[in-house]
Amino acid sequence: MDKFNDTVNISGHDDIYQMIVDLHADGNEEKSQKINAKLIIAMINQIGSEQIVKEIIEMVRLNEEKYNPRSSTH
Repeated sequence: MDKFNDTVNISGHDDIYQMIVDLHADGNEEKSQKINAKLIIAMINQIGSEQIVKEIIEMVRLNEEKYNPRSSTH
């Protein structure tokens, strides 16, 4: 069974991050959302494992809850 690798696996991660930031530089919010969706779909296809994708989604969800908890008072 495939297992999600949560260690840094590439040396140029800062360069890749900057490429993504630059990709969004000239766009509006709607264009950025479309770019993100295209990147995500392409990466999911490249991963090729439904189980790993589910693990990643769960990891992001838990991380988001940890660092951006919803206020208990609305």
